[in-house]
Amino acid sequence: MADQLIHFGKLSLVYENGFVRYIRAGEIEIVRMIYFALRDSNWITAEFVRSDERMSVTHKGFDVSYTATNIVDSKAVFRWHVKISGNDSGEIEFSVDGEALASYTRNRAGICVLHPIRDTRDKVVKIVRPDGSVYESKFPSVIEPHQPFFDITKMTWQLRGDSWAEIQFEGDVFETEDQRNWSDTSFKTYSTPLAIPYPVTLKPGDRVSQKVRLKVINPEGLPSSDFSEDIEVVIDESSSKPFPKIGVDFPGYTDLTREEIDLLKALTFDHLRIEVVLSSPGWKEQLKAGLEEAKLISADPFVHLILSDNVESEWKEFVGALSTGDAGSIKKLALSPLDRKANVDDLLLAVSMSAQSLFPKATFGAGFTSYFTELNRNRFDYSKVDFVIYSLNPQVHATDSHTIIENLPAQKDAVESAHLLATGKKVDVGPVSIKPRFNPDAKSGTKENSTYRFDARQSTTMVAGWALASIKYLSEGGADSITLFESHGMAGYFLNHQRIFPVYNALLSLVKLNPVRVITSVCNEPLVVSSLVIETENSKRHLFLINHTDSKKTVSVGDDLHTLADHELKIIPQVKVIPLYK
Repeated sequence: MADQLIHFGKLSLVYENGFVRYIRAGEIEIVRMIYFALRDSNWITAEFVRSDERMSVTHKGFDVSYTATNIVDSKAVFRWHVKISGNDSGEIEFSVDGEALASYTRNRAGICVLHPIRDTRDKVVKIVRPDGSVYESKFPSVIEPHQPFFDITKMTWQLRGDSWAEIQFEGDVFETEDQRNWSDTSFKTYSTPLAIPYPVTLKPGDRVSQKVRLKVINPEGLPSSDFSEDIEVVIDESSSKPFPKIGVDFPGYTDLTREEIDLLKALTFDHLRIEVVLSSPGWKEQLKAGLEEAKLISADPFVHLILSDNVESEWKEFVGALSTGDAGSIKKLALSPLDRKANVDDLLLAVSMSAQSLFPKATFGAGFTSYFTELNRNRFDYSKVDFVIYSLNPQVHATDSHTIIENLPAQKDAVESAHLLATGKKVDVGPVSIKPRFNPDAKSGTKENSTYRFDARQSTTMVAGWALASIKYLSEGGADSITLFESHGMAGYFLNHQRIFPVYNALLSLVKLNPVRVITSVCNEPLVVSSLVIETENSKRHLFLINHTDSKKTVSVGDDLHTLADHELKIIPQVKVIPLYK
């Protein structure tokens, strides 16, 4: 069944792939998504197929039902029956009744509700516990390292005026996490509480039955769901940040031709990040190859060392492997623990004085190679570093294209929260990738596919637009440096000099302008269009408009209207519009 936009009463939603997204009243987004997830002991979400899908829609409401079967290694492991309904009184119900068909070790089996950041941030929420007691809290503004809400059977928050949203949860105890930790632009309410030990093995016949009821109280006070899509970009002249340094990640091998070297040099990368896992075989060869590529593309070497528990011996071996010339060329050095839950202070205590003595001209940082989560939860003495670092990607929890675009604004929040953690220190973000480079939650011994970090969409205009929007949000948050994608290959800017990806031309169009500042701009429909405003040394301003959808859009900027074709990016220098690509 194709995706469908459904209007009922004051509300609308999108029915997509068996779940509901974007429950809205006019421009107010009430809930971002309601879905069911079966996740294994490595937190990998099990694929499912739908059958017996039925839908009935009228102007007063809708009903959907289907059966879904989770297939793992060609074997049916779980079957669930779903019913979704909504009516013009402002009520939506999503229920799941499931049964295990085979033994399956799971970390989660339940309904999840995503709350949009923009329409909930800082709002008071009233929560009812399982025992009937009530407490008040707030949807956080700064990213919470741990769950802001626990023990939920009902939650209520204000939408506008006398209109409120109320969600009732049945079948388990729910809690809420701040998904911006993983670069998702949402809060997520889920079950079962993580304080209960997991994983748990589901046995054949075990059942999971849950229900979520969303009720809008006084929907008459909300705008109608039947609104025209007026897209507007507003530029905030009072808010700007220095344009960050843009670097690139070393893919682990170098076989560049002269033409490909010239392509990369034209992008004027500030640095080439070379990841060196000192406990892995072949790290010396990888370091040497990375330093060679940095020279070829005229980028400063940024060496990111990943150290195990044998910190002192690994550090000594690293220093001994460097020639005098190599040591002098390193302009940036960062340290991260191989174990993302390790104590970074211990690592810094063992290495920082020696590092700053041996590399006096290099800036020195520490952080994590996984997500902002680790930086937020595992805090350390920032006085010993010049910068903190973390990586990001938009596909930690879901892989569809809508999710990839949805999660862009959270990048700004993470940088701002990092500045609050490490006051006065610079924030480096990277590697930034469209897909996870590895699964940090995978249990020891789990074998990952060698193509895990590759996404076929890397070669599309969708990812080109996403990359510039990523620069927008990270810049507006105050990032000092961004390591964006790998230099070449399936996760880079081109496969070879004869197959150049659209992201190459998108970034080239930006860096050729020599931007020095980014001016804050806001689009009222960030799921549809992103805007990036840069200022050059001669104080000229250029606006990048990015259409994230596969349909034509019209955008108003002040008194001007600009039309964007599907997935089109346009540069507007002063008032002149130059189509960049389609």
